[in-house]
Amino acid sequence: EITDTLKLFKNIIEENEFIKSHIDKYASLTKREKEILKLYASGKKHKEISVQLFLSNETVKTHWRNIKKKLEIKFFNDIIKYAKAFDLN
Repeated sequence: EITDTLKLFKNIIEENEFIKSHIDKYASLTKREKEILKLYASGKKHKEISVQLFLSNETVKTHWRNIKKKLEIKFFNDIIKYAKAFDLN
């Protein structure tokens, strides 16, 4: 039980550090980019997002390129980190 509590505290500290070191990047996203990031984090694909938001597929792809550049996203795991840290679920 103590081990589980320590792991939980460690995760909270790591998440806090992630938030502090990435808040400026996240804040640079537009409202639409945050919306698209949230949908990607939930597992949606370009086409599904374009239909849901009434955008062209190309517009979604452009937003996604901008998001990846602003947040320096290289792997899907990076998306999950942002989703957890900034409560995008």
